[in-house]
Amino acid sequence: MAPGGGGTGVKRPKPDDDEATKKLLQNNKYFTWDDPDSEIIVQRCEKEKAPPYFIPDKDLTRLRTLANNTKVTATYKLTGQGIKIVCPTVEEYNKMGRLLKTWKYHFYTHDLPGSRPFKVVIRGLGDFSVESVTAALKQEKLEPLKVFKMTRRDQQEKNYRDHLFLVHFPKGATTLKRLKEIKALDQIIVQWETYRGANRSVTQCQNCLAFGHGTRNCFMDTRCTNCGGKHKNEDCIAEIKCGNCQGKHQGTDAKCPARNKFIEIRKKASGPKKVTRVQPVINNDNFPPMPVPVVVPKPALPKVPIPGFPKELARIFLEMSDALNSCVTRAEVIKTLGVFVIKYGR
Repeated sequence: MAPGGGGTGVKRPKPDDDEATKKLLQNNKYFTWDDPDSEIIVQRCEKEKAPPYFIPDKDLTRLRTLANNTKVTATYKLTGQGIKIVCPTVEEYNKMGRLLKTWKYHFYTHDLPGSRPFKVVIRGLGDFSVESVTAALKQEKLEPLKVFKMTRRDQQEKNYRDHLFLVHFPKGATTLKRLKEIKALDQIIVQWETYRGANRSVTQCQNCLAFGHGTRNCFMDTRCTNCGGKHKNEDCIAEIKCGNCQGKHQGTDAKCPARNKFIEIRKKASGPKKVTRVQPVINNDNFPPMPVPVVVPKPALPKVPIPGFPKELARIFLEMSDALNSCVTRAEVIKTLGVFVIKYGR
């Protein structure tokens, strides 16, 4: 730095080596690595906060024994619905998920940070199975994560000529522009749209019909939307019955009492906690009265006449001293002096 510039004149060393540069870029949360196989990405992912697992099981001893035998690091919490599992890293989270499937546990979880899939809707197909649509996508060299057959709310009232399918692709695997170049699937002309989703007040799983998590990360028993039984909707022959509140409506009804109850619980949990303050009981034991201050009166001015004063002046002086001693405010003092000036000034 030039003299007089206000600096110290000492230049900071630049990180010329690759390791120092990587460290600086790694600490920058706005930087994105171009190489998807970079070791730095693995290190950054390990620092991401992994979502928890939820298991509707109360046998914590068995679960801990299985996890410890396979050297899976996790912490556990007993809840009203079962066991909550929290893993410290994404690596441990993925390992725990594989083991839960191996151990035949029913569980659900949530998406990893930044791993939400790319969702599109296919229009124009007939009443096909999910398997046939998946096979048609693979013929176009597409690898979907999952395919769902969508149900319109007014499907029974309106006679739609086509069926909708929701497709999940890995994030970054394809784009809507690339998909629109595919004009037909299995020789049937189709249209591609970005999935926008419904404006729901709460997430409801379409697999187990529970609230608070999505279908993609659910590994619970499949329940029928029509009756709540453990079978698929198309296999149902029972009467309509909600699997959450046992009412006479489908499990996805927006007016379900169980749904509204879950929304209220979620609002109370996310809102600010009210602190109830208890007013203290005041008595002589825990709050004694303050002592009364002792007021010391001011000493009165001496009434001894000054030697050498005439008797008349001494009398006026003593009279004025008595009058001034009885004054409390400055206004009273001024008024008293005025009275004496008028009285003896003539």
